[in-house]
Amino acid sequence: MNSAVSDFILSSTAVITVLAAAYLLFLSFGHIGMTPIWRLAALAAFCLVPLFPQLEIVTFRIWEGGLASFFSALLLYCVTRPEQPGPQTIRPWVVSSLVGSFLFFLNPAAGLAGFAMLAVWLFRHRSIREWPRYIAAGAVVLAVVLAPWTIRNYEAFGRFIPLRSNMGMELALANHPGAVSNRDQKTVMLERLREIHPQESQRAFDTMQAMGGERIYADKLGAEAKAWIAAHPTQFAALSLRHVVQFYFPPEWQWNIYVNFPTRTMKLKLMLVYLFSALGLLGALFGLLRWRGPYFYPAIMVLVPAVTYAVVQPVLRYHYLIHGITIFMAIEFVRRIVGWVLSRSRPAAQ
Repeated sequence: MNSAVSDFILSSTAVITVLAAAYLLFLSFGHIGMTPIWRLAALAAFCLVPLFPQLEIVTFRIWEGGLASFFSALLLYCVTRPEQPGPQTIRPWVVSSLVGSFLFFLNPAAGLAGFAMLAVWLFRHRSIREWPRYIAAGAVVLAVVLAPWTIRNYEAFGRFIPLRSNMGMELALANHPGAVSNRDQKTVMLERLREIHPQESQRAFDTMQAMGGERIYADKLGAEAKAWIAAHPTQFAALSLRHVVQFYFPPEWQWNIYVNFPTRTMKLKLMLVYLFSALGLLGALFGLLRWRGPYFYPAIMVLVPAVTYAVVQPVLRYHYLIHGITIFMAIEFVRRIVGWVLSRSRPAAQ
């Protein structure tokens, strides 16, 4: 039963989690080498520009996005933290693997980015002869974290399911004949949800129950989606590209799936989110290709999740996973541009 007290506790927890993630990003980019004044500017942009209040206060009381953002920032903090002088121990790696495993459990897309970041750290900081014990330790930690959920799923479904059982439905929501039509995307999305999603439609729920439960239902939808993808590879490629663009630049309808925001407010939000995303992407690409060094790590966290979300229909809370990191990368990109412009404008020494 809902109550004012429970709503306050859940909302407060969600907001605290989001703010903690922002503070960890502030510390992490300090490890990387971003100057304090520019880190404060990024932190202020995150905290004072209310772009996603509905997600941060309401949605993340239920969904994992806020907690996943926190674990993403915590893992970045662990990976970028300078090593202490003295003999090298495997303990920091085990802690980082534990954080990465929880992140993978909460959100596989962000978790894959986290493990990619850990792999880069291992490649850079440990010799090849040490890799086997580090990889083994990470695998053991991951297995321990996933074991309770996997056992629960085996008890419930009679099958080995280490993560979630709804991937087939997510694939079917995104890849179907209606998705490639010229109709309004919001309308198409809502119709598809009401057609196949048990949470959105009594008919879909009854169909799922008649088929024997969510796993069988999701498997059937997934098989149908894979068959459609195999028969329409070009359309699937076009949809995947659209999904990547929507992941970084969520269209207006994603804000307004169930509610309608005032047009003027919406335009301002879109402009700011797109600006941060564009500059953050540029920062990530420069971090990957030119800055290298420690900026490689946040670049991975920005770029890798898009690979997973390319095959499903992104929604606003998926974009939030990279929202904080893209703000910091955007500010860092601006800092470097300003520095470059100032250096070019100074008169040459005589």
